[in-house]
Amino acid sequence: MTTLATNLPSTAQPKSRRSASIIHRATRLFMRAMVFLSLGAIVSVLMAWALGMWGEPQSATVVSSTVPQRGRTWNISSWSSSGSLRLQCQPQVHAWSAWQATGAPDAVLGGDSSMAWCPATADGQKEWLILDYPQPMTPKFVDVYENYCGGMVTRVTVFKENGDEVDAWRGQDPIPAVLGSCGVATIPLDVSFKTQRIKLYLDSPAAVGWNEVDAVGLIDAEGNKQWACDVQESSSYADLNVAAVSPLTLKDIVPSWCPIAQADAAKAKLSANGDRNFEARGWPMLALWSERSTTPAASGAATGARPSGRSMSPRIIPLANPASGLTPLLPTRPIWSGLLFDTAFYAAFLAAGFWLLVRPRRMVIELLRMRRGCCIACGYELDFDFRAGCPECGWRRSHH
Repeated sequence: MTTLATNLPSTAQPKSRRSASIIHRATRLFMRAMVFLSLGAIVSVLMAWALGMWGEPQSATVVSSTVPQRGRTWNISSWSSSGSLRLQCQPQVHAWSAWQATGAPDAVLGGDSSMAWCPATADGQKEWLILDYPQPMTPKFVDVYENYCGGMVTRVTVFKENGDEVDAWRGQDPIPAVLGSCGVATIPLDVSFKTQRIKLYLDSPAAVGWNEVDAVGLIDAEGNKQWACDVQESSSYADLNVAAVSPLTLKDIVPSWCPIAQADAAKAKLSANGDRNFEARGWPMLALWSERSTTPAASGAATGARPSGRSMSPRIIPLANPASGLTPLLPTRPIWSGLLFDTAFYAAFLAAGFWLLVRPRRMVIELLRMRRGCCIACGYELDFDFRAGCPECGWRRSHH
C-alpha cells in the first residue's frame, strides 16, 4: 500500500507536465497568431493609405451605367485598377417627381413648375407624401410650400422609431382651396417625441387643379428647420415606366459597402440631387473607403437651390494627372470583407517570412554548436557526449 501511494505522484507527474506543455505551446501559438494578425491589419491599412496617396484608377477603362430609381435616375461611372476604385454617382431627378419635394424650395410660387411634385392626375384621387429628414427632432410646425393649386393638406402624421404612425394634426389647409392658389402653409403639430418621418395627407379632389408641392420644412420649438432628404409618394406625374421595365438596380451596379447601394432602405438618408463620389483602396482586396467631398458651387449652393432634371453640384471628374484637380484621399472607413481577407493574407505572408528567416538561422546555429561538441539547444559544453543529453537545459534527457 505504501509503495502504491508513493508511486502515484511519480506516475501522475509526467502527465501533468505533458498537459502543461501542451497548454504552454497552445498559448504561445495563439499569442504568435495574434501578433501576426495585428501586423497584418496594420499592413493592410498602410497599403490602402499608400494606394490612396499614389494609386490612380483613372488609367483604367471607365464603366458607365444608368439605373432608374423611384422618380430619378442614377448615372454611375466607375474606374477600377489593381487596388483602387473610384465611383462617381450623379442623380438626375425627373420633372414633377416626388424627389422635387425634397430639399429647400426652388420653384416660383403661383405657377406650374416641373421643379415641384405633382400627382399623376388632377383631382383624380386623394394623395399622400411620406417625407424623411436627416436628423431626428421634436417638430412643432411643418411648412408646406404649395406653389400651385394649393389648399389640399387635411392631415399630418408622424412616425415613431418603431414605425407606429401617430396623428399630429387634422384640419383645413391654411391655403384656400381655389384654382391657382399658392403659398406656404404653416401647420402646427402636436408631437412630444422625436421623429425623422412625417406623412402628408392631401385631398386632391377638393383642391381644384394640378396640386404641386415644392418643399416641406420641419421646424422645432427653437426655430431650427430641416428639409426632407427622402420621399415616397402615392403617385407622380413623372414618367416612371423606365424604372418599371429596367432589370438593373443600384445593388447590381454599386458595391455593397457604398451608401448608394442602400438608397432604397427606409433609413438611408440620401440627398435627392447631390452628387456622390467614393474612393476605395486596398490590395489584394479593397479594404478601406471614403467619400470625396465636393466643392460648393459658386452660385445656387448657398440658397439650397436644386434644378430639375440634373444636379447643380459640381462634378468631380477623375483625372489621370492628380495635380490637375484631385488631391490624394486617405480612405478611413472599413470594407470588412476585404479588410479581414487582406489581414489574413498579410498575416500569412509575414508568418511565412518569419519562418523562412528563423528556421535556417536556427539550423545554422545548431550545426555550429554540434561541431564544437556543445548542446545544440543551449550551447552548454558536452564534450561531444550527445547521447547523455544536456544537464543544463535537459535536452535529450529523460523526464522519469
